[in-house]
Amino acid sequence: MEEPTDKCRKLRYALAPYIEKYVLGTGWITDWKDVGKNRRYYISSPVIKVANRNLLFKDQQLISKEHHINVFIPKELISKSKWKLRMYDDITFGGVIRKYTRKDGTYDWGVYPLPQSRLEQKLIKMREYMYSVLEEEGRYSQQMLLFLEKYAKTELIDIESELEDAGNLLPTFNGTYQSYKKEIAEWNDGVDYIIRKIRTACSNRKMRRRYKIPYNFAPEIPSFA
Repeated sequence: MEEPTDKCRKLRYALAPYIEKYVLGTGWITDWKDVGKNRRYYISSPVIKVANRNLLFKDQQLISKEHHINVFIPKELISKSKWKLRMYDDITFGGVIRKYTRKDGTYDWGVYPLPQSRLEQKLIKMREYMYSVLEEEGRYSQQMLLFLEKYAKTELIDIESELEDAGNLLPTFNGTYQSYKKEIAEWNDGVDYIIRKIRTACSNRKMRRRYKIPYNFAPEIPSFA
């Protein structure tokens, strides 16, 4: 990729007041290059905003819209990640603004990503898992009760903890702190409700026949403590 023009470089002065501040951004990958221990991704047409966990990205304060920006990711993290970035991928990113010096002695500002919470992906995975069990085994199945007691309950505790630990580093491209908090509460209420329904159905012969439950398997699955 060609070096940016002076005009493009000057645009990034808008980032200077935000050194070491956490920001969120969107853009698309047009190139990358290994530089020391980092891989420098060239992100074209980035939109960079002040991160605020209480606002969706679209509503956050705009810092700047750039021609491109460099995002530096340690190669060690890239090798461990399951997510592979490809040319022309649209990406979202979060990190801190830092000043760096180019080979020619000039300086610029770039984004150095910080590990982002993956609670949204965990919620999606849990939802997909539940629908898979529902479709394959049914709502009043032993597998559904196992899923709810052994997986969903513990996963929701982990997700809620991750939400609180994220603090102001929460990525809000698709949800805010309040919306995730509400979704987790709804999940907890829904899981408890379905567990009660399954256990009640298992304990009643008439309901076992109605829901085609082969036997009372509920005592075999301890309630989550």
